[in-house]
Amino acid sequence: MNRRLRKLVMVAALIISAPLSAYGQEAPSEAQLAESLAFEIPAIWSVETLTIQAAQNLGTIVDPDIRMRIRATARLQQPTFGFAAQIDNVTVLAPLLPEDHTIDVFGFASARLYRGEWEIQFDFQGDPFHGSGAPRSSFSGRTVLQDSDEHRSVIEEAEAHRRAALEAQRAAIARDGEHWRTLLGRGEFRGQSSIGGTVWPFEVVDVVFDANDRFTAELTWLTLSSVQRISGMVSDGRMIFENVEDIQRGEAVLNCIYQLELDTDATASGTFTRCAQGRVSVEFDPEALIAERRAARAAGIVALRDAFTAAATVQARYDEPDGWGCARLPCSHRKVTEFSISLESFDPAGNGFTGEARWPSGTRYAIEGRISGDQVVFRETSVRENPTDRPADFQSYHGRIGAQAVSGIVCQDPVIDTPCPDPFRLDTRFSFAIP
Repeated sequence: MNRRLRKLVMVAALIISAPLSAYGQEAPSEAQLAESLAFEIPAIWSVETLTIQAAQNLGTIVDPDIRMRIRATARLQQPTFGFAAQIDNVTVLAPLLPEDHTIDVFGFASARLYRGEWEIQFDFQGDPFHGSGAPRSSFSGRTVLQDSDEHRSVIEEAEAHRRAALEAQRAAIARDGEHWRTLLGRGEFRGQSSIGGTVWPFEVVDVVFDANDRFTAELTWLTLSSVQRISGMVSDGRMIFENVEDIQRGEAVLNCIYQLELDTDATASGTFTRCAQGRVSVEFDPEALIAERRAARAAGIVALRDAFTAAATVQARYDEPDGWGCARLPCSHRKVTEFSISLESFDPAGNGFTGEARWPSGTRYAIEGRISGDQVVFRETSVRENPTDRPADFQSYHGRIGAQAVSGIVCQDPVIDTPCPDPFRLDTRFSFAIP
């Protein structure tokens, strides 16, 4: 190596090993770092000491970038607390650190000159202030210290409030339960279930309530040609029931669970599940109005029995889908055919009857049936006359007796001892006025 090259190497070595102050611009002092660090740590901490353990200029003489390894001590200015529990609107605090508690802070500082001032950034090793808590004043609302007399007093107050609320809830459930018993004791109610904008009204009659807060009843779907047996109970201030079996099978499904809570003295609402999901509401009419309806239904039954005894003839309506306008059932396109039912014999003891159904085509069917409570069922048993020569299809008719008329569904199977097995197959109804 010649003398000129050795001289250049020695100059470079001197530049690299020269102290930072040799460049004409000093590095930030420990006091400056401490002042900057005070703005980086939580306000309740102060910088007690700060030491620069090592430093290096990673920049240039023109644009210095000072990298320093530091160690500092921070002192807590006031005690800190942590969240322990929430009791109603009171926050329980656990003491964490006392005033004057100190911690060591390790990390790095970077400093660069900008307009003659040092811009300093810190990079801590770990999170030295994690879990150190916060001053009591930072917690909103009322606060108490854990295990203090005030804390124990708050616990006692909360327990007293809880007991009072529980007693009030039990009293409310008991009142609702008693009110449910009174309402169900009226023996009937009406309501509707719905999914979206589709509504199905119903009536419930013959409610039989036992001493165990359980009941049975008969539910009639007014637009689905269905009569069902329901079984229910009153529990925790709610009425719960399920439609468990068909009395007259129609378009309504079984095994829906209905749960309702009282809204007012005479109304309740809730939901139904299992078979589908929707809303349900019921209303209990005054006892006087219920008595009037019962009297009207009873009068209708008596009037029908009298008409059967007198071998009366009634004009009936046969309401069926219009085959040309229906792609599937149930169908809103309907056609109505009028036919007559002539009673020939009636057994008052057994409530059985026989008669004849006459159609506009001239076809005449022999029929037999019976009255059972507010239900009337009959079936076609034979053809007496068939001028059309078309094969005869025997059907059965399952209806409910109202105050002024009988209405129900037509079943393709001539069976009257059991509900219609497939009411969807025909989607056909019948009705006639009581003479």
